[in-house]
Amino acid sequence: RTYANASRAFGASRTVEQWSELAERGVDVNPCNSPKHPAALAGVQTAFDAGRTRRSLQEAYDPHCIDFVCGRAHDTAGKIGLVSYRCENEENVLESHLKFPSQYEEFPGIIGPAMYGVAASAHGNWAASIALMDRAILPRPPLVAVKSLAVSVVDLVGPGEPLTLRSRLLEVEDAR
Repeated sequence: RTYANASRAFGASRTVEQWSELAERGVDVNPCNSPKHPAALAGVQTAFDAGRTRRSLQEAYDPHCIDFVCGRAHDTAGKIGLVSYRCENEENVLESHLKFPSQYEEFPGIIGPAMYGVAASAHGNWAASIALMDRAILPRPPLVAVKSLAVSVVDLVGPGEPLTLRSRLLEVEDAR
């Protein structure tokens, strides 16, 4: 038992050391300025600034993306505008917010259910890439793509209605 605690303490100090090394090299280790970023939670001094505005993950890590779901640089009326943040009240939780424009109506006042899958896929990609970035102590999230996705629609939303997607990291496994 003591060994497990010592191992955990070593892992925690190594994590602080690695995030600190990145920060010392001039890397903004927390460009979204989230208090729940692992570097901020580890106590890295420059990792969180309460006086600085929080930014979405998309603004912080991919501001030139033209994807119609979450791309900040997408400039047509079809932009969905999904924005994702680390949840302020819980660790390892990612929350995305969006409103579907009326052009995605399948029937009057009802957004087509396939669009929920599109939003879930984008949200899932961000959740996975942030989890991998955090685990590997990387300055930017890696590119990922959903391999499999199943969406069950419980309730429908209309155009312009706010929709929130939440995901909680359960575990990250090494593919060996």
